[in-house]
Amino acid sequence: MAADILLSVIVTIVGGGRFLRRCLRHVVEQVGQYSAEVIVPCDSTVEGIDELKQEFPAVTFLDMGVVETTSPVTTQSG
Repeated sequence: MAADILLSVIVTIVGGGRFLRRCLRHVVEQVGQYSAEVIVPCDSTVEGIDELKQEFPAVTFLDMGVVETTSPVTTQSG
C-alpha cells in the first residue's frame, strides 16, 4: 500500500454483480477527491468482473475464487 493513501474503501458483495457497477460509480465519485483506494473482494458468483475491471481501472478487484455462503441470510431485521 502506498504511504500517501489516506482512505481505503472495501466494497464486499456476494452474488450481486448487477448492483456492483452502480455502487462503484458512487464510491469512485465520492472518493475521487481524496487520496484513496477502492478494493473489491469478489467471488465466482459476481458476473461481469472483466467488464468492471475495464470500466474502473483504479479499483482493485481481489479474486476470492469460490466462496461458500448460506443464502438467504435471515435475521430479525430482514
